[in-house]
Formats: sequence, C-alpha cells, structure tokens
Amino acid sequence: FPCYDEPSFKATFDVTITRARAANLKSWFCTLRSSTSVSTDPNYVGYENDVYHTTPIMSTYLLALIVADYSAVQFPVTGVVRHEVIARPGAIYDGQGDYAQETGQALLAWMNTHTNYDFFSQNANLKMTQAAIPDFGAGAMENW
Repeated sequence: FPCYDEPSFKATFDVTITRARAANLKSWFCTLRSSTSVSTDPNYVGYENDVYHTTPIMSTYLLALIVADYSAVQFPVTGVVRHEVIARPGAIYDGQGDYAQETGQALLAWMNTHTNYDFFSQNANLKMTQAAIPDFGAGAMENW
C-alpha cells in the first residue's frame, strides 16, 4: 500500500497476519491480538491467522509487522499486556530485555507526564512493543 509522510494521509488499519504454525513462531503488532485461528484457506494449510484490533488513526509509514521466533518480557506478567520487549529467545532468557522493559516503561510514563497526554488513551487496545533486531542496518526506527 502507498505510504505518505503527509498529515492528511492518515488511516486506521485492520490487520490479520497469516503465519506458519510453528512451535515458536509468533507475530507482533501495535494493538492487542483479538483472536488466533487455524487458517481454513486451502492455500495456507498449516498456517494460523492472528487478527489484531483496529489501530488508532496513524501515518501509513509507521505501520510495522513482526513475525519471528522471538520471546518476550511482558508487563504485566499476567492479564492484558500493555508493554513488552521482544528479542531472540537466548537474549530474553539471559535477561537482556529486562533493562529495556524497565526503562521503556519509565520513559513512556515520563513522556505521558511531559506531554500531558496518555499514550494508551489513544485506543483501548493499544500496546507498546520494543523489538531488538540484530544487525538492523538503519540502527533504529519508530513504528506503531
């Protein structure tokens, strides 16, 4: 789809990720997952559909989807996950996501206070996911 860095070209997105049904393969998106089901499409035998809630209105170039064999550090540990750090399973197992999780939550809380705008007030199904991607050429980027 076309991606424009133009304030008037914003949209909401209804996203379904169809991915191989593998032991550790998962998908992540900026909103909470509403459902996961086995694909009934004969072209996608052995696949699952991860259906996500509609996004808040956003610039098209900010859309990001991740499908990977990653693990997560999540907050809260039980209940509705509002903030998570995802990375290679070994990195999460070794505790390498803990600092990002703690600092990410603290920075988001500070930004909420500084801007007088609560990040989660945009959409009841919004969540914050920080992804550690090894050997990423651009170094970093912001996406929803």
